Formats: sequence, structure tokens, C-alpha cells
Amino acid sequence: MAQGGQKPAYGYVPYGYVEPNGKEFADNTGALFKEDVGEAKKLLEQGMKEEGITAMPPIPILYNTLNLHKKIAEAVQEMWRKNLGLNVTLENVEMKVRLERNHKHDYAITRDGWNGDYIDPMTFLGQQISTSTQNFSGFNNKQYDDLVKKANEALNPEERLKYMHDAEKILVEEMPLIPIYYYTQPYAVKSNVKGVFCTSNRYPDVMYAEITK
Repeated sequence: MAQGGQKPAYGYVPYGYVEPNGKEFADNTGALFKEDVGEAKKLLEQGMKEEGITAMPPIPILYNTLNLHKKIAEAVQEMWRKNLGLNVTLENVEMKVRLERNHKHDYAITRDGWNGDYIDPMTFLGQQISTSTQNFSGFNNKQYDDLVKKANEALNPEERLKYMHDAEKILVEEMPLIPIYYYTQPYAVKSNVKGVFCTSNRYPDVMYAEITK
């Protein structure tokens, strides 16, 4: 659907962050959840019982204007209808409006995405601490906050990585956000163009590119 070679996300931290052992942070973490319609139905029924309701009201998904965002929202809408019997509605707004509403927590479910400011898992994990202005879900977990703090203060690289892996496991277990897929950066370069490079959090860079004969 996304047509860019995107990988399904079964964790929060994406690919592009290589640990000292040469393996991706995401691979070392492994899949933190799996697709399980039966379990989803069970949890939905349990949640409705706890809330004392017998029928779910319509669930609006807020997304900002882009054809790909619309396709993803429509896919979620159909999957939740088919598998869980939920009535999902879609609300399209401009990017500025979505960001304003995200900051105000003025939504039921909202789409969001992040490329990362720097090449390190903390550019993702740090966003979800309770005091972060980018924590749009309102997630508040003391153990998670403590692990992120320990990771930021750790001088030993192995300890730091362990704190971050443990923090991610808590985040995905609590599931204040629902990972869908990891961004990719498809691009084409002609055989006579050299020096184009691309980091995991940026678009292709042509600063040092040159055309050869």
C-alpha cells in the first residue's frame, strides 16, 4: 500500500541504529507484539466490560492531509470494522491543525510520525517521557521515565543500551501508541553519479555528489 518498501513495525525504535555488535537496535530488541485478532477481540470485550458499556461508540481517526495518510487510515478503518466490528470514522485536517490538536490531546486516535533529529534510539524514546512536549498520548509511566533517565546518564554503552531496550519494552507493552510501519527513503541514482549518501534520518544528500564520464 505504501509502495516504498516499508517494513511493518513490531516495536517503536526503527531501523538505522546499529549497536556496537554490528546488529540493528530493532533486531536486538526483536518483535515486541504480534498480530492476534482473537486476543484483540478478547481485550476489547474486557475493556468494554470494565467501562460498563455494551456497544462501542464511533471511533474517529484524525489524520493530516496526504494521500498516503488517507490510505493508511482507510485500511485501519476497514480492518477494525471487519475484525472487531468497530465503527471507525475518518477526520482529515491540515498539518497545523493536527499538531495543535495533538498538543491539546484533542482527539480519540491521531496519526503521527517521526524521522528523528539524530541517529540514536533516544531521539524516539525520549519523546515519550511524561514531561516531553512531543508526548501526544499523555503516556505517564514512572518506570519508563526512570529507565530513560538512567540511559541518558549512563557512562557504560552496554548499560545504556539495556536501559533503552527495557524502556521500549514497557512502552510497547503499555501501547499508548500503535506502531504501523517504519519509514523508508527510496531514491534512484544514475550509474555515472557518485558521492550520493543517505543516513537513516535524512533524505539523500548530494553535497558531495559528482557526475563522472
